Amino acid sequence: MAKSSEKIINISEKIVTELFSKLGIEASHQISLDSEDNIQIKLESPDSGILIGYHGDNLFSLQLVLSLMINKALGEELWRKVFLDISSWKKDREEILKEMVKKAVERLGTNVVEIPLPPMSPPDRRLIHIFVQEYTDVISESNGDGRERHVVIKRKS
Repeated sequence: MAKSSEKIINISEKIVTELFSKLGIEASHQISLDSEDNIQIKLESPDSGILIGYHGDNLFSLQLVLSLMINKALGEELWRKVFLDISSWKKDREEILKEMVKKAVERLGTNVVEIPLPPMSPPDRRLIHIFVQEYTDVISESNGDGRERHVVIKRKS
């Protein structure tokens, strides 16, 4: 492991441990760098439901806070993207969204021109758009504003 990689992981370890200690949350974590040198933090906690929050709201907020704290400590020359997953919630959520896209595409037919999906967060909408690209005969677009923003899946004309 390169010296800069060790430094990134050590600083990240210190900040994650300190943050959750100050929050009074019991949690174990693993920190690694992925193939693109992004920081991957996997967290397990008895309080995972609270940490994840409604549709991952708290998880994404914690990810932002950790990213700001870690990157401030690393400095500009070692800046990295930070990804946080709590109790494999993101991985499980991806599978749910992939299945949602599959079912919506299957429902599209000659009589059904488009399928609106329920409102969802920006990261979920982004994943939906990515999963729709796996199908050659459909497209997706985001509609609505604020908390009502959602994805519509349509047949290509």
